Amino acid sequence: TASSLQTTSLLTNTQWKLNLDVGLQPGTWMPKRFPGWAESGARLGLDIEVQFTSKPSSQRETLIGPKEQTFELDVIGDSSVFVSEKGQETVDFTTGGWCIQRPTGDIRNAAGSLVKP
Repeated sequence: TASSLQTTSLLTNTQWKLNLDVGLQPGTWMPKRFPGWAESGARLGLDIEVQFTSKPSSQRETLIGPKEQTFELDVIGDSSVFVSEKGQETVDFTTGGWCIQRPTGDIRNAAGSLVKP
């Protein structure tokens, strides 16, 4: 249940500094509706600090997890800066959500080996 996740997750009420690495992964592709996206092979690194709260999320996003197990992810500081061919640009972040889910089926690790949940 959501209340047991709050008390058992070691992430709850911790702060993390993350580096988001955005780019096209080898062996993947982008739909044609994004022509030119990531064709250079360059990657975009964005730094962000977050706090994993125990506050239940008021929103639901299927990709994050079940609403009753989703909590707010607070952004500490609002933006990250990077330099492009346009010069210095800013990316703004807002509060999001977090949820811990165990896989229910077999998955493969980065080396391609089968890992059972």
